[in-house]
Amino acid sequence: MEVRNRHVITMPTNRNAQGGTTIDVAISDANTPCKANTIDIASAQHKALKIKIGIVWRKSQEQALRYDKADWEKIKTELLFLDERITDPEKVQKELTRIIYKHTPRARPNAKAFWNKDLETMRDNIKRERKKIHRDPTLLMMIKSYRQAIAKAKIEANAKSLQQETDPECFRSVKPMTTKRPIPALTRPDGTDASEHPHIAEELQRALYGGEHRRPAPCKPTTTTNGITIAELDKAIKGSPNGAATGQNDIPTRSRRELRKAKENLFLKMMNKAYTEGIPDSWKTSTTILIRKAKKDSYRQAKSWRPIQLQSILSKVLERVIVAKLADLRLLSSRMFGGRKSNGTTDAIQGLNYFVEKNEGRSIGLTALDIEGGFDHLNLNRTCNKIREHSSHLAQWIENWGHNRQTAYRFNSRTSRAFGTDLGTPQGSPLSPILFLISIKDVVESETKTSTTVETDIFSYVDDILVTNRD
Repeated sequence: MEVRNRHVITMPTNRNAQGGTTIDVAISDANTPCKANTIDIASAQHKALKIKIGIVWRKSQEQALRYDKADWEKIKTELLFLDERITDPEKVQKELTRIIYKHTPRARPNAKAFWNKDLETMRDNIKRERKKIHRDPTLLMMIKSYRQAIAKAKIEANAKSLQQETDPECFRSVKPMTTKRPIPALTRPDGTDASEHPHIAEELQRALYGGEHRRPAPCKPTTTTNGITIAELDKAIKGSPNGAATGQNDIPTRSRRELRKAKENLFLKMMNKAYTEGIPDSWKTSTTILIRKAKKDSYRQAKSWRPIQLQSILSKVLERVIVAKLADLRLLSSRMFGGRKSNGTTDAIQGLNYFVEKNEGRSIGLTALDIEGGFDHLNLNRTCNKIREHSSHLAQWIENWGHNRQTAYRFNSRTSRAFGTDLGTPQGSPLSPILFLISIKDVVESETKTSTTVETDIFSYVDDILVTNRD
């Protein structure tokens, strides 16, 4: 909480005025916009303090876009008039974002946050009174009281919401089963609490990524004669989910399909430019949401939350193309599952089922290993060195892709500032699983000592490793 107007004297010493010197103050939440100014009133004995408090339920830029209410016919029409000479990926993304914003309404603040039965009764009474021919003389007073009651209910609801977000006891008792999962105050290593939104974001960045990180600027990708075809882009679009969450640019998944239909040539040139020269920095900016890890004793620890980075939809299309190109290099063995087509969850289950049937009747020892924080601590330089042996351009492109990445944390209906996160690879990227598999390739494919009586094999599904011993 902050005190506004700490030192301005509004009632100067006056022998005719009783009470002496007075300082009027306003106490408000530090995150609530509040202005306190003194004004002169001729009929008053002292200056008045004019306090303006803006109760912000959600900032305008924080309100979610209602894609189900978007006018897609108008969006399609505007896409047809895009200038095909503009093939720069960053400029195309800006134009696409502008069109989406223009024809997509934003969600209204949730009225249920402060609405109650008393307000509903007052509203119904005013409606009935307005329909009468001979209205009650106190109708204006009724309207004024109704507006004051709404303002009071909003302030009380805002205070309650703030308490639920920052008070750990209230968090555990009031919102234990909500789907939005608000983050309470987090405990720092020194025992202090991070309760305000910016401080919680800083603690998350420190605990999950060890603070801000910047990789050295790599060389630009070398030119390549093998570009991307429209068939590869169509395959990447088809293989990605339609309901994926949007990144910071708020471009929905449907827009990439509409852009490809309306401007196939522009779409192909833009993606080829991003493939040959590297993606722009605006494609490297993401929004991180946090998911509660199961069965944790306390959710006041930052590591009890799993960070998922929501990236640009256009960037993810190109990343799926890169995944297919890496898979074609055949760097990974058949015992390494995940991260690419024909080696997913179903294939891993079938492989394990075949392994069990093949070794039926034999004694089998299983050791399951999980690499903690695998994506966050992946050594990208070493991984790219392994890729460089087969494709110099892909290695340089991935190095450029991993440089100058930023992410902002979104929780409790607000978004923090952007942090530098060049450490490891982002969770939520289609490219991260296959890069992780390449990084542990030597471990999974290492020669195991097989005695005359025991056979050993190693299987992996991204960061989960299974070691089998059979007699």
